[in-house]
Amino acid sequence: LKLAEELGIEVGPTKRREAKALSYKLVAGFSPCKDGRTSAEGAFDGGLDLERVANILSTLGKVKSSSKLGVAKVSTGDVEIQVFRAGKFRVLARDENGVKSGVDWLVKTVLRAERCVGCGVCASKCPAHAISLVGGKARVGDGCTQCHICYEYCPVLFF
Repeated sequence: LKLAEELGIEVGPTKRREAKALSYKLVAGFSPCKDGRTSAEGAFDGGLDLERVANILSTLGKVKSSSKLGVAKVSTGDVEIQVFRAGKFRVLARDENGVKSGVDWLVKTVLRAERCVGCGVCASKCPAHAISLVGGKARVGDGCTQCHICYEYCPVLFF
């Protein structure tokens, strides 16, 4: 507020926006796959903005997505994540710990995509300067190195 006063900017009371609830459930626990991996399927409590989710997923690795099919997919190390516009998801990994880690990263990513308030903290902390604000929301560009520093500072993940 002091800085606003010094710059001559009038700051009135702000309306607090109600955060959209976001929860998820795993459908049936862990399942073995024919190829020797383990998978888990689940769903968020509602549909997702797939374009935004796919963009933020790029912080985990190279994303393949199809808006026509309503799916985005990213592979990072031994973990493969698929997320659907309707809110369903599937995570595959070598073992249960890998699946748990993949679900954790997916949840963080979806939270960042769906609840971004456009504060710009991630953009200011990104060492590759790969994040910008577009339309009041964080947008990850081609220069992302998947360092995940943006996750360490995102207030959406902590509040």
